[in-house]
Amino acid sequence: CLADADSFGHAAFHGLRHLLTVRRRHPAFSPNAAQEVLRLPQGLFGVLRWTPGNEHESDVIAVANLTGHRVTASAAACRVVGRWREVSSQVATGLTEYRADDMLTFEPYSYRWMVSE
Repeated sequence: CLADADSFGHAAFHGLRHLLTVRRRHPAFSPNAAQEVLRLPQGLFGVLRWTPGNEHESDVIAVANLTGHRVTASAAACRVVGRWREVSSQVATGLTEYRADDMLTFEPYSYRWMVSE
């Protein structure tokens, strides 16, 4: 099942492996990092994590949609105003410049991890 590149098991395993690699390498995921729970629209849960002393130069925002329907939130609510790179997917998304009124869409049960640049 894992050897079949088109199988769900393969995609799930390699997706989780990628997330563990990101988590292990980024200083904001350290046990010593600071964390703030974000105030987001109903159905979304998010945290901002940063390494104390770095002046928020390498923050991580993690947002998850805990519902079975699509939810949108402003970039301002998600605290991603400015330049951010999504690191939760295996596809490199490049930098995105978010304005406060930009809307982010979260599909059912989806999540995003974004790193400040």
